[in-house]
Amino acid sequence: MITNIIDKPRPEGHPDLLGVDKYIKALVNFIRNCQMPTTIGIQGEWGSGKTSMLNQIRYQLCESDNLTFEENKQRPFYGIWINTWQYSLMKTREETLTSILTGLTEEIVGIIKKKHENKTKEVINQVTGIFGKLVKTTVKATANAAGLDGGELLDAFQSSDSKATLLTFKKSLTDAIVKCLEEDRKQGNNNRGFIFFIDDLDRIDPPVAVEILELLKNIFEVDNCIFILAIDYEVVVKGLQPKFGPLTEKNEREFRSFFDKIIQLPFSMPTGSYDISNFLIESLKSINYITGNEENIDDFIDMVRKSVGTNPRSLKRLINTISLLKIINEEEASTLNEKNEPYELVVNFGLVCIQIAYPKIYEFLVSEPNFVGWNSETSKKYNLPEINEIDYSQISENELFSEEWEKILYRFCSKDIFLKSKVFDISELLNKLENIIVENKKDIETEIEPEKIEELKRLGLVEIKEGRLSFTERGEELARDLIRRHRLWEIFLHEVLGIEDVDKVAGVFEHESAGNIGDALCQFLDHPQQCPDGKPIPRGNCCRRRIRMGRMHGPFRHMGVVRLCDVPKGKKARVIFMRERLFARLAGYGIVPGAVICVEETFYGFLIRIDNTEVALDKESCADIFVQVIQDE
Repeated sequence: MITNIIDKPRPEGHPDLLGVDKYIKALVNFIRNCQMPTTIGIQGEWGSGKTSMLNQIRYQLCESDNLTFEENKQRPFYGIWINTWQYSLMKTREETLTSILTGLTEEIVGIIKKKHENKTKEVINQVTGIFGKLVKTTVKATANAAGLDGGELLDAFQSSDSKATLLTFKKSLTDAIVKCLEEDRKQGNNNRGFIFFIDDLDRIDPPVAVEILELLKNIFEVDNCIFILAIDYEVVVKGLQPKFGPLTEKNEREFRSFFDKIIQLPFSMPTGSYDISNFLIESLKSINYITGNEENIDDFIDMVRKSVGTNPRSLKRLINTISLLKIINEEEASTLNEKNEPYELVVNFGLVCIQIAYPKIYEFLVSEPNFVGWNSETSKKYNLPEINEIDYSQISENELFSEEWEKILYRFCSKDIFLKSKVFDISELLNKLENIIVENKKDIETEIEPEKIEELKRLGLVEIKEGRLSFTERGEELARDLIRRHRLWEIFLHEVLGIEDVDKVAGVFEHESAGNIGDALCQFLDHPQQCPDGKPIPRGNCCRRRIRMGRMHGPFRHMGVVRLCDVPKGKKARVIFMRERLFARLAGYGIVPGAVICVEETFYGFLIRIDNTEVALDKESCADIFVQVIQDE
């Protein structure tokens, strides 16, 4: 067991836990065949995985001392890594710019000397001689001009004597690289050129970062070279504000034009598409918070998505916080001889998610922990603003804000721009916590007639400990099974029969479907995890022993219902049921139970048409949509 997750980039060649390898492969294939010079910008916020992506690209494309001669022959570039933040430590702006340019030049010369020193002495001497004069001239200019900025530094390079002009330097650099590649080819190595990995630009002063971009563009943009920059567009915006002023709608084009001038291929880190499940589960297992076999794994993943999100660095901070709190709780539990219930691990995890992502909400919860009891008195106590007419009309029809406490939450969040933008996620988080607590709470809060309590005690379903009434293990098992059948009937009535008000009817059916009937209903619905209002459905034995098949099984097959992925091209079908994870995504297109769709294409993926709209789906999604094929007339 370990106690923390180190915040370091994914090493070269290590497993992909976030599902980004397909993007890396695409970038690698692009770079292998692109024309040069080219500059690629890997854009993303702090901690989004830019350095990890650069690591993998370098590993797949660039020679390395750690590889064999034959392995290096498969890699068509020399790689040079420049960590701009390290170059800027304890340096002035002018010293930072000069040291980065010196570092780049020395790295290029070092590789060429190592590969072909005897054959390239002349071109190497030319590069180092000219650059030495450039640096001396620049240092002198810097000493004579306080506050020298990037543009003036570039002018200092260009204003040198005729033998040390920028043009001469660029030509000498080009000649040296060309000579190196020529010697490579003579040795049977078809290297294409150099890749420069410029990292951590978003960790240094934004104006300096912009100056570095300008200097790289003007000095090192030569043939047979590719620059890959790890950069956050917001850093560029901040760095350009001294030049263009604060970003507005009127001058936004000027900011964007600068960025476009520097970068020929912008690539945004696909954080929204990260598959965090593997990373999260493996990390929680590594700190011994879960075993990985829990039935509520999806709750952990859902809570993360609605709070800290998919930023890898934020996820690591969350795991480390959870680990420390776990150790503290274990110390307290050993003193008190107590042990957390499994559901309490999920609740604690959710609260930490809220604490990290929404600290103001967490402070509110600490002050008012019984959040389902928030009411008008709470709003008066905290002087919460009223909900305006526009907002009220938007939330009044949303189930996430149907209860009084949820409206209080909305009013609290409306005071903060960020919280208001996340209020739906926050409401879903708190509703999930409520459902988990209610689902697993053993204490019976409602008043029960004494004779009924005695009858339940006689049947071995409840017991009284320390003056409190609670379920026995057998009683809890029966209660869970009853809740399970009730929620399964809710899904059947709502999704299959199209009935809206399902609670009362399900309350009748739940008592008539014990044993095999409940399992048959669960199989019929293909083992759903949530009822229509989002409450979790306890797992049954049939769920645990299920083996997912490529075709429909159980009672559905007698209705002619199949998975959408099994419908032939050109056929129409009526949607009967779909997994809950697909509702939000597909409802906007009108793909809901009862809708008639047509399968347009199945070869490269699935292209589905509904009315005049075409929607592309992957096979996995189509396997979770169940339809009745409409026979040709």
